[in-house]
Amino acid sequence: MNLNKLFFILLISLLLLNSCDIAGRLDIVNRTGETAYYCYYTQDNQGAKDTVLIEISGGKGDNIETILMGFGHTWSKAQIKEYTNRIEKIEMVTGKDTTLLTDKSEMFDFFLAHRKGPFHKTVKIVLE
Repeated sequence: MNLNKLFFILLISLLLLNSCDIAGRLDIVNRTGETAYYCYYTQDNQGAKDTVLIEISGGKGDNIETILMGFGHTWSKAQIKEYTNRIEKIEMVTGKDTTLLTDKSEMFDFFLAHRKGPFHKTVKIVLE
């Protein structure tokens, strides 16, 4: 294969891969060996409240539940702030411990500290 063809193939490959977008996600990993829960309470601009309860099964190894945040979502500081502004509180419940986040700046710092990947597409919360 000549050098011009190789360059052309490389260029087309980079353009195609550049247009791919991976959905932002929130991974909740349960390593406790028993059932755990991740629960958050939201309120929209009109005052409607909602509760989301996610049960993460127990067992050996990592048991993972994933919330897809949508394409184009990254866990940038601006998007973390937008996300935490909609949440009243977060509860992470295991058989031995309950973690409760109600303060917006605590939530912001928590999500910021748990970002993963080069483009911050994932927040990974590990319950141990």
